[in-house]
Amino acid sequence: MYLAEYPIITNEDGLPFMIRGIGRTDSQPPVNREKGLLSYQILYVLSGKGVLCTNDRECILERGDACVLLANVPHRYTAITKEWATNWITFRGDGVFIENLLNVLGIPAGMPIHFHAIEILDEHFNAMMGIIHEKQPYYIYTCSGIIYETLLDICKQLKRDSASFTAVEDSYVNSAIEYMDVHYNEDVFLTQIAAHASCSPEYLCKIFRRKTGMRMFEYLAKKRIAQAKQLLTQTTLPIAQVGAMVGYRDNSYFGYVFKKQENVTPSEFRGL
Repeated sequence: MYLAEYPIITNEDGLPFMIRGIGRTDSQPPVNREKGLLSYQILYVLSGKGVLCTNDRECILERGDACVLLANVPHRYTAITKEWATNWITFRGDGVFIENLLNVLGIPAGMPIHFHAIEILDEHFNAMMGIIHEKQPYYIYTCSGIIYETLLDICKQLKRDSASFTAVEDSYVNSAIEYMDVHYNEDVFLTQIAAHASCSPEYLCKIFRRKTGMRMFEYLAKKRIAQAKQLLTQTTLPIAQVGAMVGYRDNSYFGYVFKKQENVTPSEFRGL
């Protein structure tokens, strides 16, 4: 099924957003716009899966994914499942204003933004379809406001995803720290830490350094030396035994790491 509504073009040139068309396609055919559209477009997926190519970049669009396409930017999209149902909204306006607004809202052009509750977009879409079909008074003005609300909801979804993404990264890092705090006196391997955090070793190293300002094994060394300092000041255990108790089986290496951090050897620290 293909269903579309196109408003009668009027003289509301001063509006920030002017609806130019809105439609639903149950079986989206391939689209190849070598020069782009004259209008901006909001496209979102109801079911199935397709691929969007724009700015020399490909991305998959599936149910719940929305994207904003800029005017006059070449793009193409096509289904990669038997059925690919999409809704689309095209609009015009002051290009500088619109693109500045997208930048302010942090909406990346041509990139998917996933909605777990697609009803948020459907509400705006159905409202505009009905308003244009019935030619309600001042419907161009009303649709201008709804387009703005739609963009704001896309921005809110990005913010929610960002907060959720940050929380997930924090949980990975906290799990890694938890593991090292418990197992610091054992032989610790990156693969073990990553498995405990349910994260790939490469990604864990990256986010750990970004969030803590240090490498994972730098944190582990600091933890070990902090525990060693307590043992050196609170017990009379031999230094080699202290090193072994905090995870350093090689006494020379324990001394090297200790001095690197504290600028004194373990024996000098004990004598202070």
